[in-house]
Amino acid sequence: MKKYLIIFGLIIVFATVMYTSYSQKKPNKTNSQKASGALIKHLKIDPEIIDRETRVPIILYHYVRDIAPQPDNLGWGLSVPPSTFQQQMDYLVKENYTTITPNNLYQYLKYGTPLPPKPIMLTFDDGYLDFFEEVFPVLRDNHLTATNFIISNFLGREQYLDWYHLKYMVASGRVFVGGHTLNHMKLTEVNSEQLDQEIAINKASLEEGLDTKIDYFAYPYGSYDDNVLNALKKNKYKAAFTTENGNIHKTSQLLKLPRIKVGGGDTVQTFAEKIKTE
Repeated sequence: MKKYLIIFGLIIVFATVMYTSYSQKKPNKTNSQKASGALIKHLKIDPEIIDRETRVPIILYHYVRDIAPQPDNLGWGLSVPPSTFQQQMDYLVKENYTTITPNNLYQYLKYGTPLPPKPIMLTFDDGYLDFFEEVFPVLRDNHLTATNFIISNFLGREQYLDWYHLKYMVASGRVFVGGHTLNHMKLTEVNSEQLDQEIAINKASLEEGLDTKIDYFAYPYGSYDDNVLNALKKNKYKAAFTTENGNIHKTSQLLKLPRIKVGGGDTVQTFAEKIKTE
């Protein structure tokens, strides 16, 4: 009998040791769930990697002024008469278009943030004074927005905006500012030091002068190459706009967004045709 009690006791001890050992090795359910969640989060595809695509007309304007085609045919080609510009904006309002900013488009392409119905973006290159005199009042009166890409070293020159104009319009919430280099140089024709200065100093001066982030850029003359693209990435630009014609925009092409030129000879009818997305 004593022999059986000893054997039974040994069995009990062995079972206790095994249970304790198993309990210590068994992962805590809460910790396991946390680890699993972290792993899932780590492996989950970030929505920003998805190559989204959308059709949005992005209009490229330069001047809004009255000018004859001769003797300055190039200047005429870059100009829209104020009366025609008013008609074009009236058309947008009548047809229920919604003006968006570069950041609205970026947020959609990167993260899927919905765009409003019938989105359109109005962009102006170079920062001419007629933007303040002819464009801004129309934007304000019609509750529209526009983006002006600014050459920072040209601010205050004759026929160009100055810091007062920019600050006043940015404060209104109707005008957004992007970078357009320091001196409007063709970026594919400058050395690496000049390239960095044209992009970095332009961005820094606008951010300091306007106390706002400058995240979007337009290429002077539409000129860019791999070196220019790398310089924009280095300076943390989110997106950039070309002079190439088109209205299809993709996440994978954020630094090569096309636009639609509107200038001399464009009527409200040709404008309406150009902004169709169907």
